[in-house]
Amino acid sequence: MAYHPTIEFFVTGDPTGYSKVFQAELDCEVNQMNWLLEEHENINEEIAKKVGVAKADLINKYNIEEI
Repeated sequence: MAYHPTIEFFVTGDPTGYSKVFQAELDCEVNQMNWLLEEHENINEEIAKKVGVAKADLINKYNIEEI
């Protein structure tokens, strides 16, 4: 099952002054069976790393400039 979280950006030049929300295009799911076999300590850290990569992907793909 894929996990594509929404990621919020505070965008420069937005006339409304609000943030923009995008859905991650990269899958951020951690395969829990592999995770258990590899003996990682914290699954939340693994998910946060994948969300960080997905956020960087959106920034690069859509030229997002955050505040």
